[in-house]
Amino acid sequence: MAVPDHTSLSRLSGLPDHLFTHLPGAPPDSVNMTEDALLELHSALAGIEDVKHVITCLLADSDAFREVLESGRGTSPRLWPLPAVVYGSLLVAIHFLDECALMLRREAHG
Repeated sequence: MAVPDHTSLSRLSGLPDHLFTHLPGAPPDSVNMTEDALLELHSALAGIEDVKHVITCLLADSDAFREVLESGRGTSPRLWPLPAVVYGSLLVAIHFLDECALMLRREAHG
């Protein structure tokens, strides 16, 4: 029987791989934007990436706790794993944040 490797990273179920590829935070150069507008856009995009990172960490914690439960190891009671509705809602939030970032980048080109 195989021995589980508890040192390896947990597989984040349901998360697309592109969420873990850090998109460049710097907006594209645009001749129509002032330096202040570019700074605001850069800050907004960086904020979106930060929020996505926090949500991704919550999902990873939930997945890791679920794996512990499934392996039969004893754990102290916590709020993990997240209920399926919450988990799914966080996936939708990440998708929405991606869409907002895309709209901001398009606006920079306009």
